Amino acid sequence: ELMKILVLFVLLLALAITAPSAFAQKQAPGNSNKQKVQQTSERGSAARDAAEDRAEHEREAAEKRAEHEREMAEEHRREHSEHDVRGADEAASRGSQKSLEMRDRRDERKEIMDEYRDGEGGVTDVDSDDAKKKADTDEKNAKKPWWKFWGD
Repeated sequence: ELMKILVLFVLLLALAITAPSAFAQKQAPGNSNKQKVQQTSERGSAARDAAEDRAEHEREAAEKRAEHEREMAEEHRREHSEHDVRGADEAASRGSQKSLEMRDRRDERKEIMDEYRDGEGGVTDVDSDDAKKKADTDEKNAKKPWWKFWGD
């Protein structure tokens, strides 16, 4: 019986000695899980911060590109408007004396035609000989009505 008590005592002593270390080991994985979760959340927040920084940087870069494109478009418009004005001035003074005279005649003719189209031109006399001749030729050149084919 003494032997049973002694074995039981040794087992209890061994259990008492190993129990805190076993408890500590069970706590350590729990702590490591908490640490892992904390590290993961720290990494996640760091990743979010990095993503936000990248997004901010991309927005700034896009704004800079858009501003640059607007400036280039404005400069392009200015260049072409100056070119158009210079081109008209150069065209008016370019060429021989005869070509300048012909341009003036063309412009004058266009003005007269526009005035005539707008009704500002002179009133024509309906009773004039030219108007009567034109009316006669229009009647002669007119198409023969269909009913005149069966008569006569």
